Amino acid sequence: MTLCTSGCGSEIPINVRICPACGMDNACPNVRAASQPAEVDALDHRYSEALNRAAQRGTRAIVLDFQAAVDQSVAVNALSLDEAERILKASNKLFQTFAARISAGSQSPCTTDYYDMVRPRVEALLFPYYGQEIRFAALSLTYDGLTSFGPIALILSEQAIACRSTVLEDNSVHFFQDHKTDLLADFPPGYRATWSRRGMLAVAKLADQISGPLDRRGYHNLLLHHDATTGREHCIEVHIFGACNLHTVNIVRGPKRFRRNADQVRWNDLQYRAHSHGLTVELTP
Repeated sequence: MTLCTSGCGSEIPINVRICPACGMDNACPNVRAASQPAEVDALDHRYSEALNRAAQRGTRAIVLDFQAAVDQSVAVNALSLDEAERILKASNKLFQTFAARISAGSQSPCTTDYYDMVRPRVEALLFPYYGQEIRFAALSLTYDGLTSFGPIALILSEQAIACRSTVLEDNSVHFFQDHKTDLLADFPPGYRATWSRRGMLAVAKLADQISGPLDRRGYHNLLLHHDATTGREHCIEVHIFGACNLHTVNIVRGPKRFRRNADQVRWNDLQYRAHSHGLTVELTP
C-alpha cells in the first residue's frame, strides 16, 4: 500500500493507479513499486558496494563511463516478422502481451514449455494484478535486440516510455530461477529500478565484470549477450506499463536480406510502411 500523492490520506494498493478517494493519478504501479524506499535504498547500497570494489581494482572510472553509456541506452522490442507486420500495418494495432494473447484465444499456452508454465506465476509476483498491462523490452546500446524473439527490432521512443517504464536486472523468469526458490516469498529489493536509474542498476549487476577499458560494443555485450554454456540470453529487462503501438517506435531495424524470397517481399513492404509512418529504418548485414 502507498499513500495517495494528492495528500488526501487514502492508502492505495500497489496495483491501483487512480485513487478511489480523490481520483488523483498516482503514476504507474510498476514505477511506484520500484520507487519504494526499500527498493531505492537496497539498490543504492548495491551500487555503492560495486563502485567500492571497482575502486579497489582500479576500474572505477571505467565503470562510471559504462554507467554513463547505459544512462543513454534504449528499449528494444525484438519480434517476429509476423508480429512486426501486425503492428506496423495500422496505427490502431497494439503490442500484444503473452497474457493478452492467451486471454483472447489467439495463442494457447504450451503445457510442456517451461517458460509458458512459469511466466504467469512470475508475472503475478512481479506485477500483482496488473501483469496484463506490462509490455517487455530489453536495454540496448546498439539497437540490437534479443534475437531469440525474432529478427525485427523496434527501438522505442524514450519520450513515449520513460515515465511508465522500470527495469529488472535480468529476464524475469531467469531472475527467479537464480534468486528465488519460493515464488510466494517476498520479492528481493534492489534488483529493479525506475527508468532514470537504469545505469545504476547496470553498475550493480555488471561492474565486477569490467576489468579494463571497453568500447561501446563491449559495453553492449555486457548488457545483452547470449551465454553459449547455458543457452540463455542475458539482458536488463524493461517493463513498460500500458499500451504501445507504432507511434511508440522510433526506429525499425532488421536484416538487409532474408533467406526466403517470400519473407524478403514482406520485409520490403514493412520498410515502406515504416517510412510512410515517419519511422527510421536501419538494415543490418
